[in-house]
Amino acid sequence: MRRASWGLASSAVASIASCLAAAALAQVPTEYVDLYHFLDEKMTGFDRTLEARWDGRRPPVNFGGELLTANGNRGRALLTTRALAGVRLELDRLRALGLDSVTIAIPFPLLDPAFLEWSGDPADFRSFVAFFSTVVAETHARGMKLVVENGAMFPGIYSAGSGLDAASYYPMLSASQYIAARTAQVVTIAGEIHPDLLNVGSEPDTEHRLTGQAFLGLPGSFAGMVRGFVTQVAAAGVTDVPIVAGSGSWMHDASAYVDALCDIPGLWGIDLHLYPVNYDFLDRTLDLADLARAHGKHVVLLETWLQKERDSELAQIDPAFDPTLYARDAFSFWAPLDQRFLAIVVKLAYVAQMEFVSPFWTRYFFAYLDYDQVSNASPPLTVEQIVSLATAAHAQALVDGRFTETARSYSQLIGEPRLRNRIGRR
Repeated sequence: MRRASWGLASSAVASIASCLAAAALAQVPTEYVDLYHFLDEKMTGFDRTLEARWDGRRPPVNFGGELLTANGNRGRALLTTRALAGVRLELDRLRALGLDSVTIAIPFPLLDPAFLEWSGDPADFRSFVAFFSTVVAETHARGMKLVVENGAMFPGIYSAGSGLDAASYYPMLSASQYIAARTAQVVTIAGEIHPDLLNVGSEPDTEHRLTGQAFLGLPGSFAGMVRGFVTQVAAAGVTDVPIVAGSGSWMHDASAYVDALCDIPGLWGIDLHLYPVNYDFLDRTLDLADLARAHGKHVVLLETWLQKERDSELAQIDPAFDPTLYARDAFSFWAPLDQRFLAIVVKLAYVAQMEFVSPFWTRYFFAYLDYDQVSNASPPLTVEQIVSLATAAHAQALVDGRFTETARSYSQLIGEPRLRNRIGRR
């Protein structure tokens, strides 16, 4: 399509989107109207930036999503007899949407033998390796690629039911012990589980807060750890697993981290995480992608979702420990904004020539919660209970084969009509 005709089409789409947004706004609870407007305006501004740079071409991108049933923060829950059945079902559903790849977390210290021995069951090491190896095989059997992210295990509700306590283990490790154990886990993932892409860390600030390892707050020190990962994987004879690392776009020194990582020979690419759209975080994501490509690195976006957060809340709510923001995601009135955000992410992938893109909260491809039902509960539900309800709704929708309009929108955006026709309407 020529640029002029694309502009006319974009104008028509923008007009339709404006009407839909007005209708959607009428459904937004009063307490969130200001936030809804704020997020809408942020995306509108960034969309103009992308339009100014996009010539309408669509280079190849592996569009994927998070395989939440195989998330390593679930810990020992993955070793139950039902876990693999859930993984297979979710893989089938995501493939039906036309996804090219799925992403899973295998966080540290899940595959650290010393941690598992300290936790009381060293035999879990082989069980976890076998589980994740099977997930790779099941993914490949469906013609999809599997991406692994290796950061730090999260505490609280994020690992509830895992049977593991990483938060108590982290303080026992010195910096050198931490790096050595992380390195061994990276080598295990690359050599034994063998994903199609391995991310060894893209939120050094989050990892710092979770583990207490101060060196992670220094770009050069973080890059030094990543350099060691790349070196040791190569020394183990693994040459066909591309390795990436990166930064969250919200980090004030994100460019310093990306710069330091780009100096690592053998590091295949730079991974960016995009959640908040506050301040200049959207523009910064594009700038970081430009920086990585200028250094000759591939660019991927392995985690992203529209974080519903006011500027005033950025310093008040730490999503690494507090699930308040993730509980907000659960409500269906956000769906039009989620769909718009995904459209912008897809356009960003084309403009920035990204190789992989993976939205995180794929449970909203299957089910949202009704705000009125939740808000009228007596006694009032906690944020943890809301997140649990969202998880349960996701599981039931997977079984029922139900998809949300957010899923249908993403399926259309990534352009797999032959697979999209399988979804149907329920």
